[in-house]
Amino acid sequence: MSDACVKHVELAWKVKTTIANQYFNDGIYDLALLGYLEALARAEVLNSNGSQNLKFIPSVQIMVISYTNLSNTYLELKDYKSAKNMYTRTVCFLLSTLYSKGKSKENTKNIDSAFRNVFLSYSAFLKQIGKETKNDVLLNQIKKIVDSEFI
Repeated sequence: MSDACVKHVELAWKVKTTIANQYFNDGIYDLALLGYLEALARAEVLNSNGSQNLKFIPSVQIMVISYTNLSNTYLELKDYKSAKNMYTRTVCFLLSTLYSKGKSKENTKNIDSAFRNVFLSYSAFLKQIGKETKNDVLLNQIKKIVDSEFI
């Protein structure tokens, strides 16, 4: 994909996300959800473009922002299963990104920061719904591994 196309997709992601953010802030969560889903589709296009766009597009951060926006929206809609799925997708995405793109200092720093933010959000989510499952225990074990490996 050409640089111009990648920039166009990034702009579309920004526009979709900005509009969805406004709906979210106004409490119109069903419309926010639709906007965030459209933004995620653009984020996936950016991410699938590989390392070509990493020079000027922060595709990893865009994916994490998209997943986080969806998690928060599902949480507001009280669709806890979908919110949890988004948190899980975020963790899986970060792990696969880490191991597919390598452990460069910059890559590790960005992913480590994203992991910490996701786990803080996920922990708050678990407290809010008052629930912990075997999968949640597994994610906490992954967090310990990430903390010990990247600190």
